[in-house]
Amino acid sequence: MVAAFSGEGIKMLKKFLRLIGYLTILAVMSVTAKADTTFSGKLSGAQMVPPNASTAVGVGTIILNDAETRITISLDFSGLGSNQTAAHIHGPAGPGSEAPVLFNLGSQGATSGTFTSLSAAVSRGQVAQLRAGKWYFDVHSSKLLHGEIRAQILPAGEAPANNVNAAGLRIYRSYSDEFGDELGCLVERYQLTLVTEPRAVATGYKRSTWSYRSFQPAKL
Repeated sequence: MVAAFSGEGIKMLKKFLRLIGYLTILAVMSVTAKADTTFSGKLSGAQMVPPNASTAVGVGTIILNDAETRITISLDFSGLGSNQTAAHIHGPAGPGSEAPVLFNLGSQGATSGTFTSLSAAVSRGQVAQLRAGKWYFDVHSSKLLHGEIRAQILPAGEAPANNVNAAGLRIYRSYSDEFGDELGCLVERYQLTLVTEPRAVATGYKRSTWSYRSFQPAKL
């Protein structure tokens, strides 16, 4: 049986099919379109290596553009024990570890301050490090030149890893995937302390050595 359509019915059918086409295009766009990605961290003295008793606090944010070619950086801090002398983004390193400076954010010479809308270009390798949580903020002061507060930079909403002991050393199980990933990425870049932890009981440690390679931090 063949259905017959009037002229008005054919117009309605065409409109319906056109609507379906538009909805399909919108659905595909919603799946494939990228958006800016936000990473952040809350700074504290407890995250420094080694940790300190500073009561200063801070919040840092990085926004990665949809093309993944540039970042926009903001950092707010307050309550330092002495005037701020420097602020950086370092990487690649996980909690409890240290790495060279990637970006110099500047100095405000006060115990509280704000950096906003600093922009920098990033490479594909740096984007991979950022997405892997291998960057961190730190803020230095005149009395704590090595750094007073620090925060690991993670996708917004994620919490820092909790496998950092009281000495500021990150603990790994030697058979874990995390250990293998960290070792492969970082062992040649900075001093890595590895703790053997069979049955969750640390029984010993092995320390490797490293040296800085020639490195020039990016200027913002």
